Amino acid sequence: MPSLSDAAEQLVLAARLEVESRSKAKEQEALAELKHIHSSSDKVVAAVECLAGPARGDIKTVLTETHSKLSSVQNALEKVENAVNSSARVSRLQWAITNANVFMSDLDYFDSNASGIANRHGTSAESFAREVLGHFLMNQGRYVQGLKLNHQDQDGSKFRAEFGDRLHKLTGTKPRFALQ
Repeated sequence: MPSLSDAAEQLVLAARLEVESRSKAKEQEALAELKHIHSSSDKVVAAVECLAGPARGDIKTVLTETHSKLSSVQNALEKVENAVNSSARVSRLQWAITNANVFMSDLDYFDSNASGIANRHGTSAESFAREVLGHFLMNQGRYVQGLKLNHQDQDGSKFRAEFGDRLHKLTGTKPRFALQ
């Protein structure tokens, strides 16, 4: 039988995914419409070039300018899309920082960096997750060397896998761990 915290975790995850999917769908719709407009302008230019006859030079100039302006609009919309994606990333990370307690409250880990002896780390997994997510907000990484789930986790791979899975649930993005 699922626990109350598991149910809450699933509810929070479902809400986050719903918000992300609505935002992404609107972005994709706008970009598809822009691509349709751009391809339509190419077809109009080709049709007018075939039919223009003697006035072809003037019409071609107007159509070329129109095509150029549409390309500029497409570039501007791509910049807007990048800004929206960046804003969505920041919102996801802020949400994850706020809700770290839901996903990290029962994670215990050890720090073996000091004198080679595994000791319980001085901060909770929630605080550590918030610290890591704060680094992500600043487009930085965070070293996790020496952190282990237990004494049998010699290289810390079990900790990285568990911590990574929980961060993935929080943010919707699987973190990358580099060993050096």
